[in-house]
Amino acid sequence: MRRFPWAQWVLIWTSVILLAYGGCGGSGSSSSGGSTPPTPPPAGANIIPVTINPSSPVCDGVNALCASVTVCQPNTTTCQTISDLLVDTGAYGLRIFSSVLTVSLPAQTAGGVPTPVGECAFFAGLTTWGPVKIASVVLGGEPAVQVPIQVIDPTFAGQYSPTGTPVKNACGVGTVEFSPSNAGFNGILGVGLFKNDGQSYYTCVGTSCVPVQLSSSQQVQNPVGLLPVDNNGVVVVLPGVGSFGAPSLTGSLILGIGTQSNNQPSGVTVFPANQCGRFITTYKGTVFQTPPGNCNGGAFLDTGSNAFFFPDPSIPPCPFGFFCPTSTLSLAATTTGAFGSPSLGVNFQIVNASTLFATGNNVFNNLGGSVTGVFDWGLPFFLGRTVFVGIAGQPSPLGTGPYWAY
Repeated sequence: MRRFPWAQWVLIWTSVILLAYGGCGGSGSSSSGGSTPPTPPPAGANIIPVTINPSSPVCDGVNALCASVTVCQPNTTTCQTISDLLVDTGAYGLRIFSSVLTVSLPAQTAGGVPTPVGECAFFAGLTTWGPVKIASVVLGGEPAVQVPIQVIDPTFAGQYSPTGTPVKNACGVGTVEFSPSNAGFNGILGVGLFKNDGQSYYTCVGTSCVPVQLSSSQQVQNPVGLLPVDNNGVVVVLPGVGSFGAPSLTGSLILGIGTQSNNQPSGVTVFPANQCGRFITTYKGTVFQTPPGNCNGGAFLDTGSNAFFFPDPSIPPCPFGFFCPTSTLSLAATTTGAFGSPSLGVNFQIVNASTLFATGNNVFNNLGGSVTGVFDWGLPFFLGRTVFVGIAGQPSPLGTGPYWAY
């Protein structure tokens, strides 16, 4: 997940004159000025509608793909539907801000004693802190699954102030996310390649928190992996947009791969991922691949990132973090499975971000920004494509995860 705030762009760029530039359809994109609907999948209980919607009260950022889930007290009918959850194929597990959660949930404990567990979850660009709770989660029309989730609350165990600044600081960072309005979403629905999130956990007594090892079943978990049938991954189906983007977008997050009539794969290439959830991308002679012994580097597909993020010092930067080339850039890269095959070329384009934002649109397939050491195929990659995300250890007609396929 890697994002830049949308509100400041509106303030900066509403007076910018829209510059003319060439078509930016690119791979999987339409050449029209609006959003091109994909072929609607057959209706089914395994479909969660997803939107990029600037009129949302919270999740209104550029290329911010969001959905709703229902959260219930375990073994009860006391439930709440939580909207404006960022759909993130680069994360694992459900996280909800405490300020929007009205149902009371039991705390996760550790070590056989009633000591509450807290979690630090680290993402590129943000950190969340808060207690782990047990919830019954309903995805679309699927049966409820009981799963540990993170309730994002900076004040838990006195570690941070209500504004997210450190008091005792179990996470070891300067600031954590403290509100939906600040983060740009009510929570995160992590539906990526793994069942467990593998983050940092603590047992907390009063304001004293110490690290703790949790079993896999006690950790925050990807709820998709617990479904009775559609548990081997997800399919992201989004329409394409034109060169100047689109004001909004509606697509589908389909649960399961090859488990129902509406999630059967066809005509896609499967790219295995490694234990870090990365594969290989080669761009302008640079190979982005995780080195032996750690999870730095490499490449990944991430709906939680609102742009293509990669290092390229030859592309002029904007003052606010994105790329601002003087003309449309037509670029190419090669994606390769984590273990050396298969390989497939990907064509994409980068357009001056200030030009894009001046359109007033909210969905772009040609937005890019700079980052060091990785190649992050963000939300623009998914526009106009059907992308399969295979969960580690789960078999499917495309093989056993972890993998991406498109």
